[in-house]
Formats: sequence, C-alpha cells, structure tokens
Amino acid sequence: MAQNERKIAGVSLQELERRWKLAREHLRERNIDALIAVSTEAPNNSGYTRWLTDATGAYRHVVVFHANDLMTVVEHGFQGTRREVGGKDPTHPGVGEILNVAEFPAVNYNQRYEADAIVELLKRRGYKRVALLNPDGMPWCFVDAVKGALAGKGEVIDETETFDRWRAIKSAEEKDFIMRAIRMQDAVFVKVLEKVKPGMRDLEVASIIYYEGRLLGSTHGTIMAGSAPQGQPAPILPSNAQGRSFGPGDYMSVLLENTGPGGYFAEVARPISLGKPAAELLENFEKVKAAQAYSTSLMKPGADCREIFASYNEYMKQHGLPEEGRIHSHAQGYDIVQRPLIRFDEPMKLEPDMFFAVHPAASSPSIFTFVCDNLFITKEGNSGWLHATERKGFEI
Repeated sequence: MAQNERKIAGVSLQELERRWKLAREHLRERNIDALIAVSTEAPNNSGYTRWLTDATGAYRHVVVFHANDLMTVVEHGFQGTRREVGGKDPTHPGVGEILNVAEFPAVNYNQRYEADAIVELLKRRGYKRVALLNPDGMPWCFVDAVKGALAGKGEVIDETETFDRWRAIKSAEEKDFIMRAIRMQDAVFVKVLEKVKPGMRDLEVASIIYYEGRLLGSTHGTIMAGSAPQGQPAPILPSNAQGRSFGPGDYMSVLLENTGPGGYFAEVARPISLGKPAAELLENFEKVKAAQAYSTSLMKPGADCREIFASYNEYMKQHGLPEEGRIHSHAQGYDIVQRPLIRFDEPMKLEPDMFFAVHPAASSPSIFTFVCDNLFITKEGNSGWLHATERKGFEI
C-alpha cells in the first residue's frame, strides 16, 4: 500500500498550487525570502501550516515557505536528521526537505530544537528578510531565535493580515469540503437521536458523536455535552466534566464541533429533552434563535465585525438576554476558531465566500439555551443556515 493511500481525505494538488501561487507571488512582490508558520500541538488550531501543506502533526510543526524553492518542514522525528524529498513525496506535497527534531512540549530544555534548525537554515541560505505568520502565537523562544539570527543583518516582519484574509475566503473546493463536514454532522445528529437513552452518561453521548463522525471521515474536533434536570442549567461541557448520568425528564445541550473529511470545521448545537421539554426551555430556545437570526441579518459583504458585535449586544440587552463578553460568531476553516471574529476587536471586514458559525447562548440559574449553525457570506448577503438538522429543541 502506498503511504498516501492511508490519508482519509485532503484537498487536491490543484488547490494547494492555488495557495502556493498566492503566497509565492506575494513574497516576491515584497522581496521576502521566506515565510515561516508554526503549528500548535493541537490539530484544532494548526491551520496556518495545514493551509500550506495539507498536513497535520501530532507534535509542533514548522513550515518554511521559500519564495524561490520548495518548502522546508521541521517535524518530530529522529533528532538532527535531514531528508531531501524534492517535492516527490506524495505525503509531503510541495516539500523539498524535511528536518527532524525530537522536541516534546512539556520538556523545557528541548524547546529550542525547531528554532535551532530554522536558524541554521536561514544562515545556510543567506536569508535577509523573513516573514512570520501569527508570531504572537508562536513559542517565545522560537521568535526570539529567528529575530536574533537576523539582528543587524536583516529583517523579520509580520505577514499575518494578508494570509488571514486568504484563509478566510474559501475556494470552491474548500466550500465543497465544508459542506461535506456539515452533511456529516447532520448524519451524526440523527444517530444521536436514535441511540441516546436514559441511564447514559454525558460522555456516552459525546462518544457516540465522536465514533459516528469518525466513521464518516472526521479526524478531530471538540464534542461538548452537558445534562441537567429541568429547572437547572445544562451547559455544554468538555470531556472531563461529562460524568453525569441523565434520566427521564432531564435535558441536555449538545455541540458538535468536529471536522469533516479533509479537516474543515463546522459546528451545530441543539438542546435535547428526554421527555416533554419544559416550557421555559422552549421559550428561551426561541429567544436565542431570534438573536441568531438578528445577528445573521447583519452579516453581508463590507460589514464591520465590530459594528455587528455592538448591534448584537444592544439587541440582547433590549430583549432581556445576557450580553456577549466573549464571542458569539466567528469564521472557521482548518482552525476551529479563526478570523474574522464578530467581536469588539476585529478590524477585518466581511467578504463573499467567508464561512461562519453563529452561536448565541443564554443562561440563568434555571436554564441554559444554546444554538449554533453555519453560513457562507455571499455576494448578495449570506447563504442562510446550511445544516439540515432542524432548528428546534428535540424530544426523545
């Protein structure tokens, strides 16, 4: 079996070449020798490197995108080894060389291994002008080493803004992968309704979602679920807080925030009642649906994210709902949350083919209600909700 046959799904070489062309032309226009991206250890937030390579890693991953050469990748492996692949390895498209380091995130003394490899590379190639993607999100020692290597000899600049816009505007192929993620989540939600029964624990619901999603090509993501008796809040909860068992009359909040085949995120959330839902739950769910619809009505090309956020919070205030102090809507792609954010601090404007999640929530001492759906920004405004899962509180 060829190694690339092991991959569940990924974008085409043509899609990668589209991205490389954008990046390479930009670097050459700006007289930049190379662009450097660093992933986190978590695949939920490794979009910068995956956008360039379509690869995820279990450990930190560094990509050097050269203006005039194939990429260099630094990844976990046998310390100090270097492998020339010349763009011919189907598991590393567009990559010319692979450098291996044996770095572990929790071990302080080996945190500079990737940086040392990159510094040696910059010296070997004689680079003078290097760009970083999301430098404030990189390890401090990495940025310090790169800047130190070029101090007095060259320049390190930030090109995040340009690349964030490129990542936000989805190509036709990316939109197809996103729709596959949405259809996967619709199918998984049907399985949840079929399989959930009293006596289960919240973690069993999350496990059903994870398992059914994996069967349909999902590779990673966040599954949150929380249950409670009627009259108490049932917030969406992470895996370490999913130990509660639920019974007849209880209700739960469920959020599917996992990828589809190809690694693109979507998300959908609904309340589920085991028996007749309380009137307060249904009433509050209608309120958050209305808030979601109001926010969505403002989302169109040219819209200012900060203004949408301010208008949304004014709506919440006028309707007796809690104002948002974190985030209620954001773009998605390879990252579970990526720019632009509908928030007080986002300078980016909305453009066609951006993809968003919109998820208002309302809580009180007696109830928690949460709804989430996805949409695309279109030339005319927005697509409306993309999930087929009915926008209601479910009863089983």
